[in-house]
Amino acid sequence: MKKILTIIMILLCFVITGCNKKDNFEHYDLKDKDLNTYVYHGDEKDELYALADITPEGYESFITGLFYKVSENDYILLEKLEYSRKDAYKNKTIYHFYENKLYGVGNGDSPMIFEIELNGKQSKMNELKFKINNKTNPFLITSIEDIKDNKILYYGYVTTDSGNNSSNIKCSLKTYECTIDK
Repeated sequence: MKKILTIIMILLCFVITGCNKKDNFEHYDLKDKDLNTYVYHGDEKDELYALADITPEGYESFITGLFYKVSENDYILLEKLEYSRKDAYKNKTIYHFYENKLYGVGNGDSPMIFEIELNGKQSKMNELKFKINNKTNPFLITSIEDIKDNKILYYGYVTTDSGNNSSNIKCSLKTYECTIDK
């Protein structure tokens, strides 16, 4: 009986003191960082997202951080994105905000092409899988040329029956089907 009472007291202590799961995000103030910012006009409030270079000293490729502003001078790191250029964070051909998403071209630990649905702390990265002639991602994407009308235009190298060709690749963000512009 004494053990049960002790367990109940411990549980009650956890509930009263708020021993809940802690915020597992890294916090940054970003005061001295060059930022590429985006404001998403959500249903409840405007949300500020930022891209900034956070490459550690001596690192071989470059790391861009995707941040979400939680309060004045307090941003949480949502994703680390890897690319081979230091200025990737401010280059729309590499990372492009469109509606409530960030589209990107990655290398290293990042997927080749991805989208991140911007939803505050619940933002989530998804690797994009497009089809051309029933083949999934038969290309090497080098840049995002444009996004409009739920279509994304990439530039890259497409593998076809006749070999590899550099081309513009137009993909639907609704059907995930692509066509090659010649």
